[in-house]
Amino acid sequence: YHEAVKLYCLLNPLRLQHQRVFEALREDRDPAKLRVLQIVHSFDELGGTELHTRCVVEGTRDRITSTVLYPKDLEPWFDAFADTDPRGFLKVRLNQRLLPVENAIKGAPLSLRSRMIERFFAETVLGSGAQVVHFQHLQNYGTFQLPQIARALGRKVVATLHDFFLLCPDWNMIGPRGVSCGKPCALDDPECVECLAPRRMTAHPDKPLDFASFLSERYALVRAALGACDVLVAPSQFVKDQFRAAHGDGIADRIRVIPHGTACYPFTPAWKPTRKLRVAFLGNMTEAKGRGVFAEAVRGMRKSSVRFSVLGGVSQESKGKLGGLPNLEFKGKYERAALPQLLQEVDAVVIASMWHETYCYTVDEAFRAGVPVIAARVGAIQERVEHEKTGLLFEMGSAEGLQQAIERLDRDRELLLRMRDNIARVSPKTEAQNMAEYAELYLTLEGRKPDKSDIVVQRMAANRLVTPPPQVGMAAYCAAKGVPNPLDGIDEAPR
Repeated sequence: YHEAVKLYCLLNPLRLQHQRVFEALREDRDPAKLRVLQIVHSFDELGGTELHTRCVVEGTRDRITSTVLYPKDLEPWFDAFADTDPRGFLKVRLNQRLLPVENAIKGAPLSLRSRMIERFFAETVLGSGAQVVHFQHLQNYGTFQLPQIARALGRKVVATLHDFFLLCPDWNMIGPRGVSCGKPCALDDPECVECLAPRRMTAHPDKPLDFASFLSERYALVRAALGACDVLVAPSQFVKDQFRAAHGDGIADRIRVIPHGTACYPFTPAWKPTRKLRVAFLGNMTEAKGRGVFAEAVRGMRKSSVRFSVLGGVSQESKGKLGGLPNLEFKGKYERAALPQLLQEVDAVVIASMWHETYCYTVDEAFRAGVPVIAARVGAIQERVEHEKTGLLFEMGSAEGLQQAIERLDRDRELLLRMRDNIARVSPKTEAQNMAEYAELYLTLEGRKPDKSDIVVQRMAANRLVTPPPQVGMAAYCAAKGVPNPLDGIDEAPR
């Protein structure tokens, strides 16, 4: 009986009505405002995509009414839980139990289609009354069909390409050797299969997964999802070029480059050069961010006068690898507003990323505080750091290159001063400027009449997948899962 009730609650035949009630009860309800539904893979964490989504929602609220949808692990008695954030927008937490995870990489499900999620999404779109649906991320939804559904429902569709999830199940595209693989995307070639297949976590080890076929189907579904978007947003030219290499000019022509903005926290400039060079690793220390490269460089300079510090979260594993070095200090996590002041005690910041950063907020944060960066020559960083003018670049994964750059700066303090002078003339985009761009994008999109000659519109109209999925009953759900229906012989109609 309890399992039957759980299944009924997850199927929730009143999802559409619930969403309409939630939206009608909003305090910020204003029929004159444009309504936008934000889709993100998580929201309660403090990663770059989550912080960006928060900025968009809060920074456009004078012109936009936003609803945020994201997956969350909930009790099995809910298909979702909705409440109003203290900042005024509606949050809808989709229960992750709607998508039983059978295979995953890096904790993200490998499912390509999910009727349960698709039905939930279609009813949330309809119930929210959103005119624009913005996909900040599709990870954790277990389907790539959502942009087509939004478009079929008559909504304008935007997607921001924050990382490479739409190119590879490993959204950093880091290969077996621990550095970026350099491929445009994951395809059904032996190298991709060899890289990804051993990393599969599965609930059914006895059921092998044909990774070549999986990657081929995934590529086709992603391509269709990208084609269903009215606009794709890339935070850097590098990302646009990467998607062009993966999907050609047809997709690239839809991509608009809109660099991110960062907060302007006030601070009192207090930097003064000291006898000992001070170098900081900025941000959470992980392998993808170059923990190993940084550790090797610090270890190689343990007898020098250079002082190193880590500003950000450090796991016990990282501390174990770096512990005992006399020239290294762990400063711990920090509040973002306090960072500019903390950086007044730093001469240079290290960014040792092992993947092609799509933007890298750390560069802006360092520049705002007047600090040059010593960075890996990767991705968008190359667009924004001028070698020997605003920082020093070294080859990705090269601890020797990093060490040589630090030693050069230690020897040549005039170079350090020149770089700081150049950075003083750099003006990174602000969050307010960035949010104004997004508000303008939404309003322009919604006011534009659909182009009947649009080849994507024609193709989507003929695509059988474009039709919103039907209501999934208990019988259909159990049949799809291959389990007995606990409601056999019972009328499923809601009472």
